[in-house]
Amino acid sequence: MFEGLMIVPIVNLNGDKRDVLLTELTDIREKLNAAIQALQNSQYVNGRNYQLNPAGEGREAYEQHSERVHTLERIAHELLEIQYEVSQQ
Repeated sequence: MFEGLMIVPIVNLNGDKRDVLLTELTDIREKLNAAIQALQNSQYVNGRNYQLNPAGEGREAYEQHSERVHTLERIAHELLEIQYEVSQQ
């Protein structure tokens, strides 16, 4: 998603406390994981919902759906990396 080094917050006296950052990052990741689970469990990409579409669109819809899930997984992983870096400060 990003090229180069990921920029992470540095805990300092003028910023949020480490615990606040870690709690917020945990909350965001939990919500992302719930969204990922909801997408994985959804039925809108079932082939029967695309049977009247032009040939190949059902497969393309499934590929787009998979990319959405993958994008959210990448974001969740990046946030985990940020969380780890903050926890080490």
